[in-house]
Amino acid sequence: MRYRSDQVDPRKKKYQKYAETARTMRPFTMNETGSEPSTVRMATEVIDGKWYSYPTIFPKEGNTGSSDPNDWLVLDEYEAFEEARKRGELFEFGEDKESALLFGEGAWKGPYKDMPQGRIKPYRKTPLDYLR
Repeated sequence: MRYRSDQVDPRKKKYQKYAETARTMRPFTMNETGSEPSTVRMATEVIDGKWYSYPTIFPKEGNTGSSDPNDWLVLDEYEAFEEARKRGELFEFGEDKESALLFGEGAWKGPYKDMPQGRIKPYRKTPLDYLR
């Protein structure tokens, strides 16, 4: 699909919102010995023909800010997918494999420019435009 130069690909808006959500969903980190602090540890999978990214670590119920790993759930991909679904933390990309993989690899952490922007080009000129 083509967009006029003054329009934005709707995927860009959706993915920007996803990135903002991922950056703010957990205001505290899990600090394990020997690894960097983590808030989500994203995984990306294709399930029933749709691509999803989702967290694989979750604060346990009642955890209001503890960085202690004992206060976090560390789940495998299937369990994490189900937990993310329950918590409303799934990021659905449909058939957009490239964006889902980039998102899962951490593109959401930095400037949004790392995520695909889609086609944002002016409409092709019609024959009448050349007559003017």
